[in-house]
Amino acid sequence: MESPAPKAATRPCRDLVIEVARTTWWVGLGAAALAAEGAARWFRACAEKGKLVEPELCEPLAKLREKARAVADQLRGRLRTVAEKSAAKPAEWEARLEQKLTGVLERVTQPLRDELRELEQRLERLEQKLGSTGTAS
Repeated sequence: MESPAPKAATRPCRDLVIEVARTTWWVGLGAAALAAEGAARWFRACAEKGKLVEPELCEPLAKLREKARAVADQLRGRLRTVAEKSAAKPAEWEARLEQKLTGVLERVTQPLRDELRELEQRLERLEQKLGSTGTAS
């Protein structure tokens, strides 16, 4: 069985569908073209705005970077000085450390020495009392 030939009345309907499909295709192409043009305009506008705000945004950062570099340079200089002094005079540092430790030990042990002296004196007095009471009996 053969399919019946399209009737003349269905041709305008088919033409209408084809026309709608073409129009939809063109709308899609136009939307894509307009979006691309809009994106290009937006991109250029962003670049122009970036040029305008760059100085006000980058200048404070540049100043901060310079301050940080200056502080880092100062610290490097101080560290070099300390390293040079400590490397050049290890005997002096050792003598200072020993002097400080000796002073600390003196302050800590002095009360102990005083207590020992006092205990020795008490012991001598007790021995004297015991000796005097032992010879008298």
